Amino acid sequence: MLEIIEVIAVGHGIALFRRFEIMRHWHVDRGIPFDRMISNFDGNWLHQTDWSYNCIAQTLFDGLMKASTPD
Repeated sequence: MLEIIEVIAVGHGIALFRRFEIMRHWHVDRGIPFDRMISNFDGNWLHQTDWSYNCIAQTLFDGLMKASTPD
């Protein structure tokens, strides 16, 4: 699925925010436990925690600011 999304984004010249890669980096490279990033409040493990939502929002904001600032 990630490859399909990337192919479509590249084909249409759309910037791609790689949330999965960011969260994988947190878990694999930084050792952040899965349950700190993902909540099981509904029994499905489908929703992020407040911590990870905040980190993703900050990362997206930083990327948008960088992209919109002239060199």
